[in-house]
Amino acid sequence: MARPVRRRTPVLLASAVGVVVLAGCGGGGADQASPFPERPVSINVDLIDPCSTLSDEQRRTLGLSQGQSPEYTLTPAPSRGCAWSDFTTGYNFTVQTLPLSAEESVGAEGTRLTEVSGFGAVEATSLHDTTPICQLVIDADEARSIRVQAQSVLYGDDGRPRDSDLICPRAAEVARAVLHSVTAQA
Repeated sequence: MARPVRRRTPVLLASAVGVVVLAGCGGGGADQASPFPERPVSINVDLIDPCSTLSDEQRRTLGLSQGQSPEYTLTPAPSRGCAWSDFTTGYNFTVQTLPLSAEESVGAEGTRLTEVSGFGAVEATSLHDTTPICQLVIDADEARSIRVQAQSVLYGDDGRPRDSDLICPRAAEVARAVLHSVTAQA
């Protein structure tokens, strides 16, 4: 039987943001073409309450409980987030608004370009000294992004973390649900 890893989600959030978002190497400027496809719609992340990005029905379908909403301080502005834990399936999920363009994450180590529900995104995986994490930094508008993160919080019977290939599909599943909710409100 898999055993849970007891970790504090907010601590992991702060470190994950620092690794991928703030350490981005690309940083598209006005003279560069965007690495992302045209957005289906621009999303004003200032109007998003991260804990309301998943409806009760979506949370039930994903097996998630009520979220917790800490606020994180990032330069140049605060960042709001919501974290859900599910020890039944062994995943933690986070949705966070970022006062930074998704282009800031392009080119950072361990990243690749991808697409979620028609929106460009940067996918980043991390193993470091913890259980696997996958995050998607989604191109919401020219200056802001939405970060969706999944982390496996269980070790297998062999004492090793889950395979990271299992984590990103879960992050993408939550990201699709979040984008469905926020674009319906846009």
